[in-house]
Amino acid sequence: MDKIKDLGQWREFGARLQRIRERRHLSLRDCSQATGLSAEDLINVEVGNIFAFIHGAQLDTKVMTAYEQFLKSGAKQTASANDPNFQLTVAKSTTATDSSIPAFLKTQ
Repeated sequence: MDKIKDLGQWREFGARLQRIRERRHLSLRDCSQATGLSAEDLINVEVGNIFAFIHGAQLDTKVMTAYEQFLKSGAKQTASANDPNFQLTVAKSTTATDSSIPAFLKTQ
């Protein structure tokens, strides 16, 4: 629990990573897709919410370390969903539709 004492340190660490991400014009979605980490975990890192990473009274720093290494490795934006030229291709389902599913729950 020693690592948990200074919450300000973790908030500053997260804010520093957020600044790096923003300087590189990367969205949380970009980072999530590139690292395989959930956007929720990345947000928790950036805001310094270390309580999301406490398991059995131990601070698990794997997510924080992986995110930091990704950002500091010189990661650059490639194709961002925030880019106005970005086009998302939606896969069409070839399975038969189930008439018992309400229309508002079906995807087109």
